[in-house]
Amino acid sequence: MAVKFTSADFPGYVEAVARENLVRAAACLGMTERICGVEVMPLTARHVRLLALSNSPLLWRSIKPEVLATRPGIYADALAFLWIVSPKFKAGNTKARDKFLKSIRPVFKLSMVEVCREIAAYLDEAYLDAGQSDITEKSYYAFEISIVNSMHRSWGLPVDFWENHWLRRMVRRFSGQPCPLDVPLKIVWQNFKEQARYNNPETVLSNASDRVLADGLVKVNEKLKAEKK
Repeated sequence: MAVKFTSADFPGYVEAVARENLVRAAACLGMTERICGVEVMPLTARHVRLLALSNSPLLWRSIKPEVLATRPGIYADALAFLWIVSPKFKAGNTKARDKFLKSIRPVFKLSMVEVCREIAAYLDEAYLDAGQSDITEKSYYAFEISIVNSMHRSWGLPVDFWENHWLRRMVRRFSGQPCPLDVPLKIVWQNFKEQARYNNPETVLSNASDRVLADGLVKVNEKLKAEKK
């Protein structure tokens, strides 16, 4: 006898799929985002590298926000995070940084747990389509190289991303071509998937929501086994 399933057998699945669709679609609109009401840019490879170089613990997505919030110095780390992803960010410009930090003081009337949760949610959305990577796998080049070459193959963006001379910036401005490192990661990961499917229509892709479906099937099977006993 065939077993009929309903959405009730997979709690959270419908919501997870709706969230995926919303995050992907919103990323295509090119809008800024919000963390605790503060305007921020969509996360890019440049942001990730700047945060990594500043040893930001807020990049550690494996650690729960409630635990991060208790870390010594997390207040300063959160300030630095919001500054780096701010549209007003200017590397090395302390005057602009101080003005920005002064403008976001109301944020820190919130608990650090809440701030860490919102930053975690911001990162989770940015990595929604990144997939899982094997941390034991050897790395032979920076992840920026994969992004740059993908953007070059797809859209012909220049690969001279390391050139930050004023003349190069002017050329980019007049050509209308962004630096690949400034393409939002939400777009980058979706592009990776589309490229894989384009190059091989048989490529098997996955969504984060598939985990909800898989967990639901495990529970359904356990229920059926219990009923047969």
